[in-house]
Amino acid sequence: MLSPQCETNVPNLFIAGELGGLALIKNAINQGRDCVDTVATRIKALRASSGADTWDLLIVGTGPAGISTSLRAIERKLTYVTIVGT
Repeated sequence: MLSPQCETNVPNLFIAGELGGLALIKNAINQGRDCVDTVATRIKALRASSGADTWDLLIVGTGPAGISTSLRAIERKLTYVTIVGT
């Protein structure tokens, strides 16, 4: 079950795009963007509890949601890594 912010029952773990059940490209793009915006509002508290050598975001996948999330992370000046499986 996902929250309206696409957050799972694991705190700070978000799912966007097809994995969340919405396969439309527009929805995936919007969900990715919205997830980053949610993380950006929480980032100060999250950074305080993590090490200096961590990323703000780990983005898994380079579909529409992953690309949108990566671009929004740049806009919000968050550190991130995007990975894709083969």
